Amino acid sequence: MFDSLRIQQTIEQISTTEMELSPTDASDVAFHMTDWLGDLEALVKFYQNPEALSPKEASQLLIPDSVSSSPNGDELTRPKGVL
Repeated sequence: MFDSLRIQQTIEQISTTEMELSPTDASDVAFHMTDWLGDLEALVKFYQNPEALSPKEASQLLIPDSVSSSPNGDELTRPKGVL
């Protein structure tokens, strides 16, 4: 769905020319902005056809087990049975 190489290269170019980052920092920015593209693809597919996933699959997509805290560092809680 997404051309990750093209996106990564564009981010690197913008990061070096517009943001004046070093090539190493630009590469790091590009990596961190594209390493979740597979998750984004899955989310787009869900948004296009939300009934295609079971409630359990949707729950895992929306709040994966790997999420352990919110941006402010507080523990995330998810009531049982709530997406």
